[in-house]
Amino acid sequence: MLVPTGGFGWLLGEERRLAPPGTNECLLSMAVPTEAHVAELMDRVRAGGGGVISEPQQHPWGYSGVCSDLDGHLWQVIVQPPQDS
Repeated sequence: MLVPTGGFGWLLGEERRLAPPGTNECLLSMAVPTEAHVAELMDRVRAGGGGVISEPQQHPWGYSGVCSDLDGHLWQVIVQPPQDS
């Protein structure tokens, strides 16, 4: 994913608009088959001590949510669109 100059604020909300000075920001993405899988992963993140940054919801680009792992890395969990046969 290419990140606009303004950071991830468009996806993560204004409170995480830009990475702190002197750091680089990276958003990892994981595709899952259904909306239920997104919700299940968010529940597992909470149970394991991670954080949910953006609750799962429908966006113009698809259904997704964003969470952080115990090291603070950001993960976008998104429903993979069906493959054309």
